[in-house]
Amino acid sequence: MRNLISLPGTFNAPWQWAWFLIFGSFFSMSAYFYESDLLWRIINAFTIGLVLVAAIISGQTTATLLVPIVFLVLMFATEPNKKRLSYKLFLVFLLLFLIANNFGVFGSALDSIIARWQYSPPQEFIVNQFKWINQSGLEILGSGVGKAASAARKLGKVTLIETFYPRLLYEIGWLGTIVFFGFVSLITYTTFKAYRSLKRSSLWRFSLCLWLFIVLISYNTYYYPLIIEPVAIYYWLIAGILLKLPEINEKLTTKSI
Repeated sequence: MRNLISLPGTFNAPWQWAWFLIFGSFFSMSAYFYESDLLWRIINAFTIGLVLVAAIISGQTTATLLVPIVFLVLMFATEPNKKRLSYKLFLVFLLLFLIANNFGVFGSALDSIIARWQYSPPQEFIVNQFKWINQSGLEILGSGVGKAASAARKLGKVTLIETFYPRLLYEIGWLGTIVFFGFVSLITYTTFKAYRSLKRSSLWRFSLCLWLFIVLISYNTYYYPLIIEPVAIYYWLIAGILLKLPEINEKLTTKSI
């Protein structure tokens, strides 16, 4: 194919769209918790609803399954007031009910999730890839960066591996994977310390949503969003935001005094 331009942010694979929606669930919830103005909170609540609808009608099993779960987890993690939490849960289930009745896609999406899970259970898929890597006679430094990337197929023989940490093991070996795992663990720990140091309730809940995104992407091995746009960009952006928040919090506190 000639004369084609791949623009940044153009999702040329369904997986990219799915993980964009998953990121959207974290980002929209964090924005909702940070805003104090009623108008912007209403707009953010509407945005959350749009992300939920988009995930359900997207046809992407991962997004359809994870986005509602992410919303529920963030609600439980960030809302200490049980009465408010019950109201929010009621609104979520009401929205799901309206989607199911008016769009008629919730049932088909659920059927698709069940069918795909039964055909290829994710946990078995991940375990089988780890087994294959272990049986392939893995070298300590791996087979070389890009050896499991389909984008490098024109440069030589490649092996398609569709889970993240097995791919790292194949490309950079046990040593490189351990170093990388330690690196993302360091990022997770330092961003955790940064968010825990915040005193303002709005900033604390905002940063908790973003930190949970860091945790998910750091240790997720199903697919490889950490090396594929757009999530690969969002990950480093959010890590930087979290590390900068204590300084912002201090400036806001000083200004209020």
